[in-house]
Amino acid sequence: MVEDFFRFEPLGDLELKGKTRRQEAFRLLKPAGVKTRIEAAAVRGLTRFVGRRREIENLVEAFETAASGSGQIVGVVGEAGAGKSRILLEFKKRIADADYGYLEGRCLHYGGNMPYLPVIDILKSYLEIEEDDGEPAARKKLEDKLLGLDQSLRGALLPLRQVLSMKIEDEKYLQLTTEQKKMRIFEAVRDVFFRESLLRPLVVAFEDLHWIDKSSEEFLNYLIDSMGSARILLVLLYRPEYVHPWGGKSYYSKIGVNQLSEQTSDEMVQAILGGEQASADLKRLIFDRSGGNPFFAEELTHCLLEQGSVQKSGGMYILNGAPSSIHAPETIQGIIAARIDRVEENLKSIMQAAAVVGREFAFRILREIMEMKEGLKSRLLQLQGLEFISERRMFPELEYIFKHAFTQEVAYDSLLLQKRKQIHKKIGNAIESLYPDRLEEYFELLAFHYGRAGCAEKALEYLELANRKAADAGAMLEAKAHFDEAMKLMDAVPDTVENSRRRIRMLNSQGFVMFHLLNFREYYDLLTYYEHLAINLNDVSVLGAYYSRMGHCEWAFGYFSEAVDTLEKSIGLCLESNNFQDLLYAYWVLQWAHIGTGNFEKSLGIKNKIIPMMGERLSLLLYVMTRAGGVFANMFLGRWEEGAKDGMAALKAAEDFSDNSLIAISAAFLSYLYGRKQDRVKAFKYASLSVDKSETPADNLFSETAMARFWVYFGKPSEGMKFLSRMKGGDPKKNFIINILAHQMILGDVFLRTSEFEKAEETIHGGLKVAEKCGAIHFVGFFWRLLGEFAMNTGRKGAETHFEKSISVFRKIKAENELAMAHAGYGRLKRQQGDLSKAREYLSLALEIFDRLGTLIEPDKIRKELAELLEDE
Repeated sequence: MVEDFFRFEPLGDLELKGKTRRQEAFRLLKPAGVKTRIEAAAVRGLTRFVGRRREIENLVEAFETAASGSGQIVGVVGEAGAGKSRILLEFKKRIADADYGYLEGRCLHYGGNMPYLPVIDILKSYLEIEEDDGEPAARKKLEDKLLGLDQSLRGALLPLRQVLSMKIEDEKYLQLTTEQKKMRIFEAVRDVFFRESLLRPLVVAFEDLHWIDKSSEEFLNYLIDSMGSARILLVLLYRPEYVHPWGGKSYYSKIGVNQLSEQTSDEMVQAILGGEQASADLKRLIFDRSGGNPFFAEELTHCLLEQGSVQKSGGMYILNGAPSSIHAPETIQGIIAARIDRVEENLKSIMQAAAVVGREFAFRILREIMEMKEGLKSRLLQLQGLEFISERRMFPELEYIFKHAFTQEVAYDSLLLQKRKQIHKKIGNAIESLYPDRLEEYFELLAFHYGRAGCAEKALEYLELANRKAADAGAMLEAKAHFDEAMKLMDAVPDTVENSRRRIRMLNSQGFVMFHLLNFREYYDLLTYYEHLAINLNDVSVLGAYYSRMGHCEWAFGYFSEAVDTLEKSIGLCLESNNFQDLLYAYWVLQWAHIGTGNFEKSLGIKNKIIPMMGERLSLLLYVMTRAGGVFANMFLGRWEEGAKDGMAALKAAEDFSDNSLIAISAAFLSYLYGRKQDRVKAFKYASLSVDKSETPADNLFSETAMARFWVYFGKPSEGMKFLSRMKGGDPKKNFIINILAHQMILGDVFLRTSEFEKAEETIHGGLKVAEKCGAIHFVGFFWRLLGEFAMNTGRKGAETHFEKSISVFRKIKAENELAMAHAGYGRLKRQQGDLSKAREYLSLALEIFDRLGTLIEPDKIRKELAELLEDE
């Protein structure tokens, strides 16, 4: 049925050389719309569809709801072989007369480490990008399609270029953080879907969701959260073991694809037998063995026919013996294996080679590895006739697909290990030969095939490239998976200098991957374990980078003194080797390490040193976080104006690059500063901006902290608790220690203000213990003050000592605003004790500092308290 693959126009009858009679002729116009593997199978003929009417009706109803403007998600859930893809095909037939768009992406069982695999599948289909398209042609198709759809989609071009592995020269985009790039990709794909759905309803299907890669899964969750009012029906096909978070969405529904009933199974068997009747014992055997699984039943029927266990007699198919005497494998894998074993050897070898390529395979790849110039197509046609494979498409490049994942898996497993390795190597070579200008698209596949071929050097080369590609696109879990595989592979290769260099290079490149994933402990353990290799390389630049990462981990754990030593060592090595990039990295972390130990002046000195050094070699992330350190240090010193200058400089840089993530972080730090100054209007303004711009988990941590601080400090602790409950206090091994201590500090303050004194005592004591252990001296001062407040409010002993310790800490580190807060608390305690002279002394000390710094609200409160003291006297 070639017309299923192509569209023609008739030219009438023509005389052709070699033909005695005139022949009907046609002109080829274009390929037809056969895109999915189930549609491809339908071209060759599918078993008659039986049952499943209710499931189809549910999908049609969801489509009509989505078409009316209420986005819908439908999960089609069933075991392997239950017929999920067939239901999707029959649903499309039911709505064939409707005007709608259709996009489909497939997940592959080996594709879990390939970022955005089904999303890329959808985009290439939507943009009509073909295998033969070079990058210029693909870029033109992308621009023509998007700008033809809507000029406002121009902003989606760069992120879509990135996800499609096209070159990007835009410096502003390249300066974005990896998390921000990921969010731009999410927004771009979503905006294309939403804009397309304005023209006509859109059906978007994801097949085999149980094999989805993490980045695509994150995108799917993002899309689902925002599609309630879009004219989109999202159809998700997956097995029951797949766990997802959207079961509670009002616009989600589940269609369970159960096994066939005995009656429906009988109807299907009759359809497989060409409409002929089957004897009762044959139907019972097939139903009992298959358990009502459609694919199992179909394969078992073919197996019985092929092995001669069934014959036609009197217009009916019957068994050639008693059911108990019929020998057929008990599992679907066994059935397929038995069928493959009966195939002639040359067909079997082709099928096995194709199975190594994957579930879907291109003719040109298979021809390259089989080294067959003639006869391959005819043999593939035979395999189609045996219903092992189907043509997926014929134009512009011939592609095939195994009928079911089980078929490909069994064919793959039937190969001896050494033969399998040889074919994997041939596939890697073929990809390099056939697509030399587009290798970036295939980094993951090349790493996969060379890895299984035992070609360690080639596999490591592409694992390193795939790791870098994934990290740059914000696909941190996939990047980490490539890194893990590379590290494991390096353990098995010769311990050469070059392999040591590769290992250290990969370790140095994982800094932001590990920090985004909060894998500090794992990363630090690797860095310390391989430190001797880094030293033995005798490469000053590499070692400088190495120690900057080690120091970052130590800072994250709260090992501040160790971090300072390690980072100063890194700085010396980077200066010696002119390693500017890692020098800035080490200085940035050192700045924050000094904040951790309360050396705010040293921290500001580093900030003032490295900001001018950045110049044209600006790293936006380092610049913003360095300025944020300036906000933090100035905040503790009570230098509101200087801190605000740093915060506004960070915010302006983030806004210039339209980086929402860094806008959120900059705004959060400004809110912290204005909260301590007690400027209610500005603290709320920047906390709100931070919440509004937050897009990533890290952003949320900063923004929710800002909003929690605002509500707690300005008299609504219950409101603050709503945001505080979403913050992570967690394990020091899995979080920045400063975030953990900030969480404990605010939580303890909330419990004090809401008179939950038992919880307050436990929280404050816990925070103090951690702060003292790691030397976070400014937090030590905070917790001593809170303990003073706790003792004063509960009548416990020790309040005086607690306040004195807090005052001593803040005086030592010159944290003047916090010193004034401690003075004020101590003064209130003395008033409570009846020592009015001391009360006046400490309240006056607090007032003098607050007035000098320009702190708001607190001075008026203290003036009122001093006036009340006069009345008490």
